[in-house]
Amino acid sequence: MGKIWNTILQREFEFRQARTLATIRESEAGGAARRLITGREPHPTGSPTCIKSGFRAVTWESMQSEWPLIRLAEVASPFRYIKSQPHRLDMNVVGGRDRVLTFYPDFQFAVDARFLDDLTGGKPFWAAALDWKPTSESFDWRTLIVETKTDGDRRAVDPAYLHKLDLAREIYRSIGWSFAHLLQSKDLQSGRIALGIDKIWSRALTRVTMVDVGRVSHAIERAGGRLPYEETAWVLGSGPIGKAKLSALHVRRVVSIDLSKGLTPESIVMLIKDRGAIL
Repeated sequence: MGKIWNTILQREFEFRQARTLATIRESEAGGAARRLITGREPHPTGSPTCIKSGFRAVTWESMQSEWPLIRLAEVASPFRYIKSQPHRLDMNVVGGRDRVLTFYPDFQFAVDARFLDDLTGGKPFWAAALDWKPTSESFDWRTLIVETKTDGDRRAVDPAYLHKLDLAREIYRSIGWSFAHLLQSKDLQSGRIALGIDKIWSRALTRVTMVDVGRVSHAIERAGGRLPYEETAWVLGSGPIGKAKLSALHVRRVVSIDLSKGLTPESIVMLIKDRGAIL
C-alpha cells in the first residue's frame, strides 16, 4: 500500500517569468515523507529520539552533514521543533524541461526570528545558532526548511539541482517560510564546539522535575540572571547528576548554556523566559 498524503499547500505563482504550480504534501501518518532507513544502506544511518521532535525518531543518512545538524538543532536554544524529511514539494513548471520537479527537504525546524536575522546577516549556521541569547521577548516562531550537503557532494555544483533549490526557496518564501542550503565545512560545528554540543546531547534525556526547574530558576535569579555552568550544575546535584540534569533543562529550553566557545566550567547559564519551554 502506498503512502497516503495530506495536501497542505497548492498554489500557482511566477518564477523568472514562468508559471509554476507548487504542491506541498505531508504524510498522513505524520512521519517522514520519504523512508530513508531500510536496513540495506551501505553506509551508517540512524534514527535517534529527540525531545524537540516530540520524542519521535529523527532519521539521518549522512554522518558528516545530517547527523551533526540534528545534534546542533536539539541542543541550540533558538530551535523549538525538529522534523526530518518533513514533506514532498512538487513543482510543475509550465513550459519547463521537466514536467514536475520533486523536492524532499532534509529538515523542517521551528526557530526564533532572531536566529534567522543572524543567518541572513551572513553568520555560519552553527554560529548563528550558538550566539543566540535569551531575552525577555516571547519566542517568535518561524518555519525554516533546511537542505544540507557535504563538501564533496556533486549536487552542490549541479546547475539542475541548484535551479530546483532556487525554485523551492521562492515557493517557501511566498508562504512566509525560510530556506537554507547548508555546506558542511562552513555551517556545521567542529572541534571544541562540537565536543560541547555532544556533551549536552548525551545527557539530554535525563529525567527532570518541576522541583529541578524551581531550584535552577531560583539560583540564577538570585545571582542576577547569570550563573557559571559549574555552579549551576551543583544546584541540581553533585558531580555527574547535576550536569546531566542541567543538560536536560538546557535542551528543554528552561535554561540556555552559552556554548559559543565550547562547554567549560565558566560557561554562562541564563534562564529562558520566552514561554517556549518543553516540559
